[in-house]
Amino acid sequence: MANSQVVLVLGSTGGTGLEVAKHLQSDTKFKIRCLVRDVAKAKKLFKEKGIQDVEFVQGDLSDPDQIPIRDVSY
Repeated sequence: MANSQVVLVLGSTGGTGLEVAKHLQSDTKFKIRCLVRDVAKAKKLFKEKGIQDVEFVQGDLSDPDQIPIRDVSY
């Protein structure tokens, strides 16, 4: 996965976000990164749903100062 593209999934603990992450995990050209408010809760939920190889980043879109910016390229 060294040359994988990173895909940021927002809303990943909701129904649609979970389905997006599940779909992306089946394609090895993507590395999944999820922005979540509660990393422990997200890890538990993803484990229950059988979704693996996901990086969780803690942040809240309602507070822009909490959003960690890194590895951003255009």
